[in-house]
Amino acid sequence: MIPASIARVDTKKDASPASRRAAALHLVTAPAEAVPARPVWFGDEGAALFGWFHPAAGDTPADAVVVMCSPFGYDALSTYFAHKKLAEHIALGGVATFRFDYYGTGDSAGDDEGPNRVETWLGDIGRAVDEAKRVSGASKVFLFGVRLGAVLATTYAQRAPVE
Repeated sequence: MIPASIARVDTKKDASPASRRAAALHLVTAPAEAVPARPVWFGDEGAALFGWFHPAAGDTPADAVVVMCSPFGYDALSTYFAHKKLAEHIALGGVATFRFDYYGTGDSAGDDEGPNRVETWLGDIGRAVDEAKRVSGASKVFLFGVRLGAVLATTYAQRAPVE
């Protein structure tokens, strides 16, 4: 189901530039009905990961949670705001969302110079999936990723299929 806040956006090619700007502005403003995100620390002691849990809005949330796998470096900075807004809108549509920082990135523990970064980050996705299921109560998981996050999400799903 597409949240009404997204469905109202006018994407017609013949729409005026002003109406397209207004529609874009609507997407970047926080939905008034959105439930505030909750900060979450999870993972192993000494290697704690940080995330944001966006609870599903509404009386009958879906039995699913979206785990958002961010890209790395400058791409992560460039997409941070868009991922946050997307998570808010997905949650407003009735599906819980979980954003997190890989080990050595963002607000998670560690640094980005450790060995085996890719394998560590794939393990972080597994820990994020487990935590997302725990905090949301959902049994089904959808992985979402952009750039490196998409590669990591796809690789993780091939190794450990999510439900």
